[in-house]
Amino acid sequence: MKIRDLIVGALFFGSIAVVFYFAFYLGGTSGRLPWQGGENTYSVIFPNVAGLQENSPVWISGVPKGKVRQMIVDPRSGNVEVRISLDKEIELRRDCSAEIIPSSAFGGKAIALEIGQDAEPHNPEAKIKGTLVEDLFTAAGRGIGKINEGIDIAVDTIKDVNQTVKDIRAGRGAVGTILFDEKVAGDVAATVENVRIMSEDAKGVTSNVRDITEKINAGEGAASLFLEDADTAMRIKNIVRNVEDATDNTVGASRSIKSIVEKVDSGKGFFGVLLNDEETGENIKSAVAKTPELMDSVKKATDEVGITVERVNAGEGTVGKLFNDDTLFNDTLNAINTLRSGFEDIREQAPITTFASLLFQVFQ
Repeated sequence: MKIRDLIVGALFFGSIAVVFYFAFYLGGTSGRLPWQGGENTYSVIFPNVAGLQENSPVWISGVPKGKVRQMIVDPRSGNVEVRISLDKEIELRRDCSAEIIPSSAFGGKAIALEIGQDAEPHNPEAKIKGTLVEDLFTAAGRGIGKINEGIDIAVDTIKDVNQTVKDIRAGRGAVGTILFDEKVAGDVAATVENVRIMSEDAKGVTSNVRDITEKINAGEGAASLFLEDADTAMRIKNIVRNVEDATDNTVGASRSIKSIVEKVDSGKGFFGVLLNDEETGENIKSAVAKTPELMDSVKKATDEVGITVERVNAGEGTVGKLFNDDTLFNDTLNAINTLRSGFEDIREQAPITTFASLLFQVFQ
């Protein structure tokens, strides 16, 4: 075998090896070369992948250290579970995070992975929460949309302002009437004149107040007595104290009245029983019902007394003769005097009668 054939064979197999390398490693397939180390698989949950594709790179600190292997859409929530593979020497921490970022200006996407700073390692079975970072063109498009919306609002505002100016020039509305209506202009001028007059009056009032203040400070007038005179101040103080005492007395009286009212409401005392006791109320009601009958009886008795008095005045009966006949009166008076004399004689003879009784008892 010639040396040339050996060189050609070596070049051929070398070319095959280079093609194989690019096909398996640089071409983005899931295969790995036999001498390369293993890899770890993780799951990242994104609400939206925004154009991320399988075999897209996974960057750690800007260095590609893995690839996107599979993407699964949750049919219920719509979230996307992205399964990635990382070099085995990469050790994720518990607070690791991931986000989708633009990998080029032409719409390519990549996953930027933060390893984290927590002391505990990440559980491979746990899912990493991912976020989506808008690319420049998406953000610019949204900004342009907002700018267009703002321009439309500005155009509408300018149109409204233009229409308002036209209405004002035509004399419509309050502003247009004030600026272009001659009658309103006259009213405004009159109002301004009235304001001027009022300001002059206010100036005069201010001057008067200043004069009054100067007089008070100089001790002139009754107001100065209230402010400067000690006796007047003491009298006012006494009046205020008396008013306070009267107020306290009024408060005490109000409390007493309140206490009385509470007792009456609770049925205590004469008025409480009178107002709240049902039996007493019924008795009063019955008494009121019997009042006409009682009044009739009183009237009859009064009439009889009147008749009796008339008969006495006429000299009828013993009482009438006693009040009207002098002879009967004198006889009655003499009888009374005789009875009185008899009682006096009996009283004077009482010792003799007593002695005689004792004497007779001795001889019995």
